[in-house]
Amino acid sequence: MKIYLIRHAEALHNVNRDYSIFDPALTDKGYKQCLEIRDKFKGIEKVICSTAVRALQTASTLFPDKKIYATDLLLEYNTGIPCNSRNDLTKQKEHFPHVDFDAYKVKELPKETHWGDGDARSHQFHFILKLLGHGTIAIVSHCNFIRNLAPILGYKHDPKLNNCEYLKIKL
Repeated sequence: MKIYLIRHAEALHNVNRDYSIFDPALTDKGYKQCLEIRDKFKGIEKVICSTAVRALQTASTLFPDKKIYATDLLLEYNTGIPCNSRNDLTKQKEHFPHVDFDAYKVKELPKETHWGDGDARSHQFHFILKLLGHGTIAIVSHCNFIRNLAPILGYKHDPKLNNCEYLKIKL
């Protein structure tokens, strides 16, 4: 199995570190970042992303011809900060009708207060990956979630990715 861990492209809250913006969208630069790297992903069989707007926009721009699945498991830490919150799924489904929000749906996430909370979600998502078993999968998520998931997948360094950067991991 090959996995691409992709951090979402630049969103409004990344520009001035304004974390009070609720579920921020991509900036024009963020869309350009996606277009610059879109050709780097060959043979993608499945795309799974966070349910946050910026991740949905990143996945939709990188993989316009692929079926996209979204799950709350890939959200950034649920600390209550507005930028790490997402719109109601009914609204997300209206704006992203091409995305399947139900295949990997989980119950509402509890408030997360420490690194271990995100680590527990990473292990839940790793279990899903093991069930998928093979293929080439693109995962579009957030900096800290990727930092939790990458070591579980065997990545040996701290992958503090910038916007629209990615890791390729072979399992």
